[in-house]
Amino acid sequence: MEEVVKIAHVGSEVEGDMIVERLRQSGIYGYTQITGAVRPKLYSGGLTAQLGVDIYVHQENQKRAKELIDRWENRMIAEEDIQEEAVSSPEIAEDVLEYLEEQKSGNDKSLGDKIFWKGNRRRVAQITASILLLGVLLFLVLGYIL
Repeated sequence: MEEVVKIAHVGSEVEGDMIVERLRQSGIYGYTQITGAVRPKLYSGGLTAQLGVDIYVHQENQKRAKELIDRWENRMIAEEDIQEEAVSSPEIAEDVLEYLEEQKSGNDKSLGDKIFWKGNRRRVAQITASILLLGVLLFLVLGYIL
């Protein structure tokens, strides 16, 4: 019997499935197992509240899988640091401000103005009614023939 080992514990089944899928894309096959459940609570959003998910892989892949997970976590931490630094930065680069100003002063229509049916509600209603009528007629004709 092949030996599997637990390599990680995560807070949700979705997170566990994402990690297992990334491991699979790297050539390491594994699976998740729900750690356990507690009695239903109103705030749990479901019938049971999960205590988390364990991730298992074959023991031969344990070291490589842990290294990949650590690398992914470090990359996520680095991205969070960059985002925090960007938010806390007191200045916005001058070229970014120029670009934003150009976009703001441009005469481009906003998405709301580009929508076809804005101001054309009657025309849209006519088209919709025509399509429905054709569908009913087609249904009747095919029902009569068959």
